[in-house]
Amino acid sequence: MGFMKEDGLFFIPLGGSEQFGMNLNVYATGGKMIAIDCGIGFADEHFPGIDILLPDPAFLEKHKKNLLGMIITHAHEDHIGAVAYLWSRFKCPIYTMPFTAVVLRRKFDDLGLKVPPIHVLDAKKPLKLGAFDLKFVSVAHSIPDSISVLVEAAGVKALHSGDWNLDPAPVVGPKTDQKAFQALGPVDVYIGDSTNAGIPGRAGSESEIADGLYEEMKKAKGRVFVTTFSSNIGRLVSIMRAGAKAGRRICVIGRSMHRMIAAAIECGYMKDLPDLLPEKDVARIADKQLLVICTGSQGEARAAMAKIARGDHPLISSKRGDKAIFSARTIPGNDVAINGIKNNLTAGGVKVISPNETKNKIHVSGHPYQDEILDMWSWV
Repeated sequence: MGFMKEDGLFFIPLGGSEQFGMNLNVYATGGKMIAIDCGIGFADEHFPGIDILLPDPAFLEKHKKNLLGMIITHAHEDHIGAVAYLWSRFKCPIYTMPFTAVVLRRKFDDLGLKVPPIHVLDAKKPLKLGAFDLKFVSVAHSIPDSISVLVEAAGVKALHSGDWNLDPAPVVGPKTDQKAFQALGPVDVYIGDSTNAGIPGRAGSESEIADGLYEEMKKAKGRVFVTTFSSNIGRLVSIMRAGAKAGRRICVIGRSMHRMIAAAIECGYMKDLPDLLPEKDVARIADKQLLVICTGSQGEARAAMAKIARGDHPLISSKRGDKAIFSARTIPGNDVAINGIKNNLTAGGVKVISPNETKNKIHVSGHPYQDEILDMWSWV
């Protein structure tokens, strides 16, 4: 292993580079290492009977005595989801931001595991781990408390971007800190990618979404179901604001969504929103006054949207004349499962709306488009 003996800073991608999910990256110098992120991936038709994938921990497990710590950039499953499953193989300190720390502790609790040492970062304060000097920059993304990480060691500056965009008016959390990035530069290497790297322009702003969702809701004569990523706290706020404006009572269905909302409330990210309706009370609400926010935007068979579409959810069903809004992009590989849910809903007389099927803006990406990437590049 050259990096164990040679001078310099080494980047070792163990997962997530040029692929969806399973983010796990290692930086090494002088025989010591830090890891950034440890996420899951979603299985496709090549893995029958398997729902999620984990990155291969063998390399880190072999060198765990030299692993100084793990930094988690944000609480999306593809960056955090494998930590609770794999941490026992590494047993290193974990460093992350407050919201991500709350989510991570809840994951360990849900699995009945002892919560490991989790050190809460302040994005404005640097961290030194052995020969690694680390600085952090807050970035806008579709989940609170997202950060980029500057890794400096052996005279090299490497900027690990994490996930980000340049939303000019985020619904939750601050804008990406341009001045902080400019203060870091120039860097020697930028390590980052985006699912939108091939798309010209800019991603847009989450602040535009509530109006688009309201336009769809006010036209609906029956129940409205909206599905999105559980971790997109800004989107959940947008959906709730749109529902309240449309005069609808709001019910949230899905364990992961309730867990994320609880974490957001604990961290003060969901204020001045309407009270949620318990699932058991939906039957007493008139159809045209009900909004159901549910899990399952990626076609997960056991998620709420799939159960509702199949007609086997124990408390809530869809009816002819209802509307189902998919307020999320389709992750490649999930197309078949998502279309199966949409087909079931359509067969039951439900009008299905996806982002590319309406002039109203019901989704923006949390990842940067080309012009935003060029801006970031110019800063650093």
